[in-house]
Amino acid sequence: MPETRAATLRVVVIAETETQRGRLKALLEANGVEVVAERGLGECQKVALDPVKADVLLINLDDAMDEELENLEMLIERSPWPILFNENASANSGAHPRSLIAKLTQLAGSPAPAPEPEVTPARPVLRVVSSTPEWAVAAAEQAEPAVGDTSWVDVEADTEAERGSDGPPADAEVEPARQVWVLGASLGGPPALKRFFGALSPGLPVCFVLAQHIGGGFVKLLADQLNRCSAVDVMPACSGRLVRHGEVLLVPVGERFAIDDDGRVELLPEKRQRLYRPSVDDVLQAVGRRYGAASGAIIFSGMGADGARGCVDLAESGGVVWAQDADSCIISSMPDAARLSGTVSYSGTPEALAQRLADFVDQ
Repeated sequence: MPETRAATLRVVVIAETETQRGRLKALLEANGVEVVAERGLGECQKVALDPVKADVLLINLDDAMDEELENLEMLIERSPWPILFNENASANSGAHPRSLIAKLTQLAGSPAPAPEPEVTPARPVLRVVSSTPEWAVAAAEQAEPAVGDTSWVDVEADTEAERGSDGPPADAEVEPARQVWVLGASLGGPPALKRFFGALSPGLPVCFVLAQHIGGGFVKLLADQLNRCSAVDVMPACSGRLVRHGEVLLVPVGERFAIDDDGRVELLPEKRQRLYRPSVDDVLQAVGRRYGAASGAIIFSGMGADGARGCVDLAESGGVVWAQDADSCIISSMPDAARLSGTVSYSGTPEALAQRLADFVDQ
């Protein structure tokens, strides 16, 4: 007879603080779940190598900081277990334990990942639990990457993009961007952006400004990774650069992004303390104020609500707001928050968003 799964559900718990881990462990064990290991968010890189036998990995995102996102992205790529993200959910809520146990049990009943192949690693099953309405939080399995695709966090720190070795053309030789679109993303953003840029039509008269929650040391690495799958040039933003079409400017972590009246990038000292860095809200507001009806925004996978207020500012300036649909997100809190703001006029997969943008620009 075929082997059956043990009756006791086995879970690895990851949370920022010992208090959070203890609370989740007590909740799970009170409902007949065995917690086989507990780890902090800073230990995410080690979790995939743990020799423990488990059925599901439960990650609590309360109090997660931007510098931990790259570790979570790596875990998403490498985890041998299905992953359940738990965001902004009260362990004391009467409905929460039942919902949490049900989702964990459902994931444990999913087919186990195939043995790791020689080229492409097995992909985890991902689901989200959050305070966002149920219709908006059902994340689907992440799409399989193309053969040879690698996680952006796996690139060595000294990797250099080969394109553009002769330097950018003089400003007089290029056309300034007629439209500027802000791309906002957080956890799960890099794989969504790869899909978006991989499907994007070349030659669009658009400049993209990418505000991705990320650790400061990974901005260049992300640019290199996106360059490998994109028909547009991806680069960290620098002061004085003319905003031109066919480029993606990555907003730095420690400075405030703006565009002056001449259409050149300004990087100003960030004097305010920010929960999320870079602030998607601030970038949306700056671009909407400068470009008005020639501005747009797409909010991709991410946790939290950064970007929702900025979407309102950009829409009030005459810009267009779109968002990644919940089913294609690793975690859909950011695009869900944008939708709840009432400004999103279209939602779709990264590929559908790329096609929609091409059609929009043609019009």
